[in-house]
Amino acid sequence: MSYHTPTISIICATFNRPRTLLRLLDQLNDQRCVDFRGVDVCIVDDGTEAPALPKLWGGRGDDNGEYVIHDMGGWKYKFALEYIWRRRHPQNLAKVYSSRNIAASRTHGEYVLQLDDDVEFSPYLLNLLQSIAGVIPQKEWGDIHWVWTPRISDNKDYDRNGHSVEANWDRGVDGRWYDGRVSWQESHWGSADSSGMFMPRRTWEAIGGYDEQFDGAMGEADQDLAIRVQKLGNVPGKVKLWIAPYFVNKSDEETGSWRDKMIATRVRQESNAEMFARKHPDRNLWTEV
Repeated sequence: MSYHTPTISIICATFNRPRTLLRLLDQLNDQRCVDFRGVDVCIVDDGTEAPALPKLWGGRGDDNGEYVIHDMGGWKYKFALEYIWRRRHPQNLAKVYSSRNIAASRTHGEYVLQLDDDVEFSPYLLNLLQSIAGVIPQKEWGDIHWVWTPRISDNKDYDRNGHSVEANWDRGVDGRWYDGRVSWQESHWGSADSSGMFMPRRTWEAIGGYDEQFDGAMGEADQDLAIRVQKLGNVPGKVKLWIAPYFVNKSDEETGSWRDKMIATRVRQESNAEMFARKHPDRNLWTEV
C-alpha cells in the first residue's frame, strides 16, 4: 500500500469569541507529528465588533467592501493562516454557513476539516487524520465520496466523577476524549455535526458546501450537508457517513450557546428544522445503514 501525506484545510466561522478562537489556533499550532506544509487554515469572522485578533488587524477590503482579509502567513503559526472579517448582518443574524463556504473557497487542501471556534481536541488530531487519509488507496477511492464526524463531548455531558451520562464510548478521567478506545461506526445524516467534520474536498465541491438558505438562524444545516453527501450515492448506504475514532470537546464557556441565541432571534417564519424537512421529505429512507 502506498502512502502520501495528504493536505488538509481547516475552516472555521467565528463570532465574538476571541479567547476560544485563539485557543483553537494555539491547539492547531501545537499539533504533533504533522507536516504543516500541507495544512492551511481560514477563519471567517461573522462581524465581531472588535476583531478577535486586534493586534494584527489590517488588510484590504474587496471590491464591495464587505470583507477585510488579512494573510497572517509567517506570523507565529506553523501553518498558512488567513483571517477574514465580514460585516455583521444589520439585524444581527448569524451567517455561519456562508462564512464556512467562504473559508472553504479560500483554502486548497485535498481534505476539508471543519472546526468550531470553541472546540478542544487531542494534540494528535491532525496526525491521525493525515495518517488515515494518507493510506486510503487513491486508485480505488479516488472518486468515492464519504464524510467522517468525531465523537463529541461537551461541558455538560459527564458527571462529577468524569463518567459519561450519555455516550457509549470511553472517556478520559476528565470525561472527555480518550483516543484509541473506540472503533469506526457506520451512521447517517442524523449524527452529523460540524465540530470536527472531515471529508475529501471533491465531496465538498460535489455538493457545493452548505446551503446558505440556512443562514439567519442555526441548526440542521450540518444534517442537510450530510444527507446531500449521502445522496451522491443515489441509494441509501452507498455513500458512507462514519463516526470515526477521533474526539472533540465543545467548551463554550466564553459566550454560551450561539445556537440558542440565533434560533431565538431568527426573523424568517420557517425554522431551519422546518426547512430541512421540506427539502428532504425522503429523509427517513437515508437513515438506513
